[in-house]
Amino acid sequence: MVIALNHNIPRYVKPVIEEETIIVKEAIKKLKESLKAAYATEDRLKGLLKKKGLPA
Repeated sequence: MVIALNHNIPRYVKPVIEEETIIVKEAIKKLKESLKAAYATEDRLKGLLKKKGLPA
């Protein structure tokens, strides 16, 4: 009787995924930039709605 063993270890072991390390100062900077862009977009939308006579 022959038993076939699969020695393909990566199939059974979850690989380690390296994650990008984020520095808090960089994260805060990106958050502030995103917030500024969101407010600018909101203001633009309100302006377009006002221009069309719709409530903002």
